[in-house]
Amino acid sequence: MMAESSESIELSEEAYDPRPREFARLRARMERFDEAGGRVGDLAGIGRRMIELAVPLRDSLAVERLPLNRLRFSEAREAIDGALACARWHLRVLQEIRSPYLCGFRGSAEVLAGGLELLADAFELACLARISAPHEFWLTAHGLYLRAATEGCEPAAIIYKRLLALATIQPESFSSPELLEVFAIARGSAGLGELRNGEGEPPGQGWFWVDIAQDCPPVAIVRREPPPVDDLVFFSAAALARAASERLARDDVADLPEQQGEGAAEVLLRRLRERWAMPPRRIQPRRRSEYEIQVCAGLDEIWRLLVRGEDGVPPRKWTVQNESPGGFSIMQISSDDGDDLTAGMAVALRRVASAGWAVCVVRWIRNEQPGQVELGLQLVSQAAIPVRVAFRSGNSARLPVAALVLPPLTGVRRHQAVLAPAGTYSARRFMLVHDGDRLYVAQGRLLSLDMQTDAIELFQFEVDPYPI
Repeated sequence: MMAESSESIELSEEAYDPRPREFARLRARMERFDEAGGRVGDLAGIGRRMIELAVPLRDSLAVERLPLNRLRFSEAREAIDGALACARWHLRVLQEIRSPYLCGFRGSAEVLAGGLELLADAFELACLARISAPHEFWLTAHGLYLRAATEGCEPAAIIYKRLLALATIQPESFSSPELLEVFAIARGSAGLGELRNGEGEPPGQGWFWVDIAQDCPPVAIVRREPPPVDDLVFFSAAALARAASERLARDDVADLPEQQGEGAAEVLLRRLRERWAMPPRRIQPRRRSEYEIQVCAGLDEIWRLLVRGEDGVPPRKWTVQNESPGGFSIMQISSDDGDDLTAGMAVALRRVASAGWAVCVVRWIRNEQPGQVELGLQLVSQAAIPVRVAFRSGNSARLPVAALVLPPLTGVRRHQAVLAPAGTYSARRFMLVHDGDRLYVAQGRLLSLDMQTDAIELFQFEVDPYPI
C-alpha cells in the first residue's frame, strides 16, 4: 500500500507540473496578438520567459528515460512549438517594419538575437527529446540570419552558427549526458564557425550547404551535392574541430562530468572533431523492409539472456523499417514508457526464436510520437559468447565484469573482439573467463580499440600465447 501511495503522489506531482501550463499560457498570449491589431508590446518579455523556462526543462529531459512518457513528451513539444511561435513573431516585427522599442526591445539587434536564441534553445530540447525540428523551424532561422547578415548583427550570426554546429553533428547519435556537454562546447566555440555566401564554386568536402529558401537543416557536401540555386549559404565547422583538437592536445578535460566514465571526455571531443572536420558519408545502400524481430536491449541484459535463457530476460517485439549490410532501422510502437534506451548502448536481435542473436550498437534514437521509438543500429557481430573480463585497473579491477566475445566480422575486423561496459579497457593485457560446459580461462592481449561510446567499448584481441 505504501508503494502504491508513493507512486500515486509522484504521478500527481508530474501531472500538475506548472511548466507546460505556463508555456501554453505564453503561447496563447501570442495568438491574441493578431486579434489585438498586431500589438505585441510584451513580445520581448514572453521570449525572455520562454528562454528561462527552457533551462530547467533541458536539465530534466537529460535525465529522463527514453522513450519519453506522454507527459514529458507533451511538455517538450509544447516548449518547442511555443519557442518557434515566439521566434516567428520576432521575425514578423522586423519584416513588418515595426518599432522594436514598442515591442519591449532595445533595438533590432536584440530582436534578432532573441529570436535565434529561442530557436537554439528549442533545438536543444528537441535533441534531448529525440524530436525532429517542427515545420517552418529552419525557414524562421534562415530568415532571422539573413536579416542579421544584412544589418551586420554579429551576436545573432554567432547564435545561428551555434544552431548549425549542433545540427551538423547528427545529435540523435549522442546520449543525453553527452548532449549537455556538446551544448556547452557549442556555446563556447560557435563563433569560430565560418559562413560564406553561395557565389562561385562550392567549397571543399568538409563544408555544409544550406538552402535558405527551404525549410531544411544544413547538408554535408560529401553526402549530397548542393543544388544549382542562388539561395545558398555554406557553413564550415573546421575551426571548431581544430579547437577540439587543441583541447585534446593540452588534455584540458578535468572540468567535464566524471560520471561519463574514464576517458569519456576525450572520446566525446574526438567524435565532435570528426563530425565537424569531415562529416560521415553513407556508403551502404538501405533497403525498405517490414518484418517483426525480437530485441534485447542493454549489455547486461544481453549477457543474462545468453547465460540464463529467455526466462530471466524476455525479449521484446520490434519491427524492422529498413536494413543494409551494416545495420538496421527498427521501430517499436507501444504504450510502455521508459525503456531506458540510449545512443551507444548494445542491442541484440533475432528474426525467429531458432536463430542466433546478432549484436548491434545503437547509432541514433528518434522519438517522434509518444510511445513510438525508432533506433538506428550498427551491426557489430552475428553471434556472441558471454564471458567475464578483468583488467588490473579500472572498473573491472575488483570484480570481473560481464562482457561478450564477438567472432571476426568479414570486411570489418579480422580478429575476435570484446564488447564490454564503458571504462573497462585500461591496459594491453586482461583476463578472460568463460563458464560454459567447461571453465575456460585465458589471458588476452588487446590489439586495437575500435569503438567507444557512453555505454560500451569494443576492442579486438588475441589470446596471449605467453601469459604473464
